[in-house]
Amino acid sequence: MQGHDQMIFGLNDCIVYKAQTAHDDIVGWSVVLASDWGQSSYPKWETVCTSEHIRYNGKYVVVDFCAQAIGAGGGCAGGDGTYRSHTGNAQGWQIRADKGWITLPKY
Repeated sequence: MQGHDQMIFGLNDCIVYKAQTAHDDIVGWSVVLASDWGQSSYPKWETVCTSEHIRYNGKYVVVDFCAQAIGAGGGCAGGDGTYRSHTGNAQGWQIRADKGWITLPKY
């Protein structure tokens, strides 16, 4: 992102981590977003992350999560979706809903 500090992200098991840097070195990682499997009809322990993607579209950091219940066929279960953030920090993330974007509480 031109005119902004460099942002470095990592994904693991539908959790987004943002690198903490000092003098161009990564000195730590912070969790900034995690999918809410609780929205699913399946308990968290029976649900696994099946895919995750992150990209920058020129304005937002955009993350896609997909979860599936163990033993269930088909695509994503509830609690998955598309999220976006201007800064990638733990506050200000939005989730795409049927009628636009909804701001999430701070993680």
